[in-house]
Amino acid sequence: MSDKPQLPATSSGGLKKSSLLNQYLAEVRRYPILTPEEEHDLAVRYRDEGDEDAGKLLVKSNLRLVVKMAFKFHSQWANVLDLIQQGNMGLMQALSKYDPYNETKTRFSTYAAYWVRSCIYNYIKDNYRIVRLGSTRHGRRLFDNLRKEREKLVQMGITPTTKALSDSMDIPEEEIVVFSQHFNQPALGFDNPIGMNDDNARSLSETISGWEDTPDEHVANEEISSRISQKLQEFYETLTNPRDQEIWNRRLIADTPVSLQELGDEYGISKERVRQLEGRIKKNLKAFLEAEIGEDIAFEFAN
Repeated sequence: MSDKPQLPATSSGGLKKSSLLNQYLAEVRRYPILTPEEEHDLAVRYRDEGDEDAGKLLVKSNLRLVVKMAFKFHSQWANVLDLIQQGNMGLMQALSKYDPYNETKTRFSTYAAYWVRSCIYNYIKDNYRIVRLGSTRHGRRLFDNLRKEREKLVQMGITPTTKALSDSMDIPEEEIVVFSQHFNQPALGFDNPIGMNDDNARSLSETISGWEDTPDEHVANEEISSRISQKLQEFYETLTNPRDQEIWNRRLIADTPVSLQELGDEYGISKERVRQLEGRIKKNLKAFLEAEIGEDIAFEFAN
């Protein structure tokens, strides 16, 4: 079909963010939550007949899903409207790629949740690196592992100060301070009322109720994760050089990667040579995954 379904606007120069959010949530509530049978019927009409109205209804009826997932990431990004906008882009991607005849009989809403989450997550990562950490190599590690590292220190009886985290993760303390300042923005509570001037204000959980995590959603995400893990193992088995295997295990998939210099010293080569070898492995992996899975699922290493 020629025209993509239009979504309600999420930005306006003349409205405060809170008013705009309330207006958007009111718009989202207009669209019904679909049954699995209704979703399937609309998806078939969109795919087989190019029915624009079916595509529009399928998208708009899943906007509550986007809102729910955006608020799950709100503690990591202050402006939830940014996250909603990115999630809506993921919803549109899901519409263009969804196969209603898939063998696992996965619902559109379950399939779309993966793309919504991916778009929101990548938006936060990309903009965090650009705005806050520039080109530092520690940005991704902090984003992916800081919370887990805090929990680990607490379990060990250690107060997770920035100094303790710096020592534990081998990352400069000032970078951890900057990261924490950005992501420790106060989040809007899921049960907080919206429309504070309204005596009958509803909470966010009431506004976007009806979108609980389902066993199907967990199964779909596990299937995707399992498939990627399988392909990574298959790629690893193509690495016949012990040095490449060491780079893979100790640099590319390690929670706390060793330094280029450390590996270089062990093998008697420069850290720049290790960087070149690592780059070659990443390039080969990218080609391998695109051949095996396609280009739809982007894969990046955490270090």
